[in-house]
Amino acid sequence: MFRSSICYHKDGPWYDWILVEYLYDTQSTSIYFPGHILGFVKLNKTSLSNLGFSHKTLYAVVQSSTEELSMSDIESHFISRFKLRCDDEHDYGMVEVASFAHPLFVRPRGAILSFHEPNLM
Repeated sequence: MFRSSICYHKDGPWYDWILVEYLYDTQSTSIYFPGHILGFVKLNKTSLSNLGFSHKTLYAVVQSSTEELSMSDIESHFISRFKLRCDDEHDYGMVEVASFAHPLFVRPRGAILSFHEPNLM
């Protein structure tokens, strides 16, 4: 289960991170990029079908990293650094949820970790 919410249980934003698999080189090679899930999209029958999107598929809007980061990189270097894309033209993409390869735990630089139960009231 993946989440993306601006106000999760009335306790603030919650955006899951994932490793997205992209097919490269005429779909024979997979490459992986960390991504930040910003929302989920289910299209109606007429919207964006001319661009190759299907109304039968669940998509996610993802802000991905600037460089590839493979699972073998993560396995050999448990703590891996990456930068998110930050240009107006390529910040966000829409990917099939089926392309989520692995969940990730991401801690922004300088963030203090705090483990507590969310405010459920």
